[in-house]
Amino acid sequence: MASFFKLNDDHTTSPLSFDEYFAWNKGEVIVVGKQKIGKDVKVSTVFLGLNHSYREDEEPLLFETMVFGGEHDQYMVRCSTWEGAVNWHKDTVEMCGGKTNKKIKNVKDDSINSRFDILDL
Repeated sequence: MASFFKLNDDHTTSPLSFDEYFAWNKGEVIVVGKQKIGKDVKVSTVFLGLNHSYREDEEPLLFETMVFGGEHDQYMVRCSTWEGAVNWHKDTVEMCGGKTNKKIKNVKDDSINSRFDILDL
């Protein structure tokens, strides 16, 4: 199973070699969603690009949702698809007491050299 993947424009993923991945990614962070809840909690969902599944019989785990702060600090879940990442982000925000919708907007934030497809929260 491949270790490196790119995120295509249609939100599907494609396997890449090590060299292809680093030529494609260029150090960018690809954010699916991010939200601050209250003063202390942040929920972030990103495309990892590196398969975090260590089982050959399992789909690659390429997206990660994580909580920073609050009672669920360091809660983390990984999944294989963009759709799964959107759903996990929404569920995690709600678990932390926030509210979301699933409308997605495209944003370019040059200040941190990142590509964003952010949930419009």
